[in-house]
Amino acid sequence: MAEMKMCENCMMEFDWPGVEVRGYEYCCEPCSNGEECICPQHNHQYTTQQPLNQAAANQLGATESS
Repeated sequence: MAEMKMCENCMMEFDWPGVEVRGYEYCCEPCSNGEECICPQHNHQYTTQQPLNQAAANQLGATESS
């Protein structure tokens, strides 16, 4: 049985080869970009299209700190 990992974006467990970015592992490419998860196994129900908060954007390298 494969080891379960936790996606750094959607916080869902997964056991397939993920996407690694800057030492963090994500379940899919959109999660690695801070976007909505598309994994059919996770069956997410999104109710908002809010942008990333500053901490999440910094973690993904989407913003530069001054």
